[in-house]
Amino acid sequence: MVIAIASEKEQVIAFGGTPEFTVFKVEGTHQREREIIPMKRLFGVELASLLVKLEIDLVICKAIDAASRRALSEAGIHLVSGVNGSVDSVYKGYLAGNLEFEVYG
Repeated sequence: MVIAIASEKEQVIAFGGTPEFTVFKVEGTHQREREIIPMKRLFGVELASLLVKLEIDLVICKAIDAASRRALSEAGIHLVSGVNGSVDSVYKGYLAGNLEFEVYG
């Protein structure tokens, strides 16, 4: 599984226009790789298309607009939004199955 967390300065931020994604490649609950991938402040379909090329399975972010949510869904990328905190605590919480997040809409 490849997890991309919208981030800036090691904090989870909103999806649209994110300056970077912290990407984790995971097997089961074991991290194989961690990489920060800079973005060019892409939005919506463009950003979803790039994430498909990077073979992302799951996006975690603080907030996301409806068009971007739809673009991820159509690309087959799963989404968890409404998340706050540091990248590492969110990543570990997700893997442990106890990630706290808010449901919007």
